[in-house]
Amino acid sequence: MRSDETEAVRRLFDGRYRILRTLGRGGMARVFLAEDESLHRKVAIKVLAERYAEDEQFIERFQREARAAAGLNHPNIVQVYDRGQAEGSYYIAMEYLEGENLKELIEREGRLPPRRAIDLTLQILAALRNSHRANVIHRDVKPHNIMVLPDGRVKVTDFGIARAGVSEMTEAGSIIGTAQYLSPEQARGLPVGPSSDLYSVGVVLYEMVTGRVPFDGDSAVAVAMRHVQDAPRPPSALNPEVPPALEQVILRALAKTPDTRYATADEMGIDLDRVRKGLAPLAGAALPGDGRTRRLPVGETVVAAAPSVRPRPAPVYEEAPVEEAPRRVWPWLLLLLLVLAAGGALAYALLGDGDEGTTATTTAGTTAATTTAPELVTMPAVGGRRIAVARRQLEALGLEVGVREVFEARPAGTVIGQSIRAGTEVERGSPVTLRVSKGPQPVPVPNVVGAARQAAETTLREAGFEVRVQEAPSDDVPAGAV
Repeated sequence: MRSDETEAVRRLFDGRYRILRTLGRGGMARVFLAEDESLHRKVAIKVLAERYAEDEQFIERFQREARAAAGLNHPNIVQVYDRGQAEGSYYIAMEYLEGENLKELIEREGRLPPRRAIDLTLQILAALRNSHRANVIHRDVKPHNIMVLPDGRVKVTDFGIARAGVSEMTEAGSIIGTAQYLSPEQARGLPVGPSSDLYSVGVVLYEMVTGRVPFDGDSAVAVAMRHVQDAPRPPSALNPEVPPALEQVILRALAKTPDTRYATADEMGIDLDRVRKGLAPLAGAALPGDGRTRRLPVGETVVAAAPSVRPRPAPVYEEAPVEEAPRRVWPWLLLLLLVLAAGGALAYALLGDGDEGTTATTTAGTTAATTTAPELVTMPAVGGRRIAVARRQLEALGLEVGVREVFEARPAGTVIGQSIRAGTEVERGSPVTLRVSKGPQPVPVPNVVGAARQAAETTLREAGFEVRVQEAPSDDVPAGAV
């Protein structure tokens, strides 16, 4: 593509795309609106900037975006149609979207109503659920890469730094991503996974309901370090209209460590959907600056300053205990034995060592008095955590962990109950059984191919499915039919 954009307009690019106008310019590429003369549709052409056309690192990053996005097919992900090399540069042809990005929307409207912010976030999570299932981590989730269409639909764009699987976040010694939306592990150059994207979603949701990002600073490095070290200010402190339940979800997403954050887009989506329906979220909120979690009572918010004595976590998911914890009677027995031992010592002093029976009493009393008491540990609350995390925590306390899996609406691998009540003191080595979700029970999908749209939607919803419609041209199926 020539540097003179005026000359570029109306030119036929790569023998197929008629350039109509410039849509935007970024740090590494320019985007043009074009007409695909083969398929007679408008497309967005993203062309790598000329100064990077011979830079192998940028070429790889650019091609990575094309590969990552082309392998994804979801209504909330921008669709990639074509990619190639022409006129000395590389390009991607993708779906043309009319609308504005989420950053522009926030700047134009200010903070968004909580209900609208939740609706937008659920669509972002739907896109990430699809990419994560394809083992693709976006790694640059931010409002600039989220398009909001006039009908309210959301499209996640720009997989330019996405990579398959858990990967390192540094390239050529620099942090890749936008500092205000980086997860703590990204900021430190550590491996990242799906929960890193969910941290960024938490930042985006925070910005939607408050109009501000949780961390800002004079430089990218300063902002990145705040993600690692600082607790976010509770959203309700900036916007009193943020419900406690929504604040709980946001703070959980912004937990410093991946293990205490939402593990999957499904987990976060389920909690947001519950908040939208007026229900309490299933997961606990992360304590600011802490790796632990707790439930927030209605009306309570998390204060950013860490208390000098941190509260013990309350139970999140909990069954009735299998049996009552043993009564603490051993201190009384020990006191009785000590009294007997003292009496034996006194008798020994008065009668001398010639009395064999007294000696025996003293010896027995001393032996009994020095018997080691059982070691007790306090049962923690592990509901809502991933089974691997909960198992490690309980085994570190010396408890024997058993697992009972059940079908449940919560994500597979999530602890939903424990047989010993949190806060109970039990002997080290005691068995504890965890109820773990196997995920929703599979149900057959009704065959609605050929049915009218309304009838198909009714059938699927009655079967318990969420229905989304995507229209497409067809030469064989009449309009309005599936």
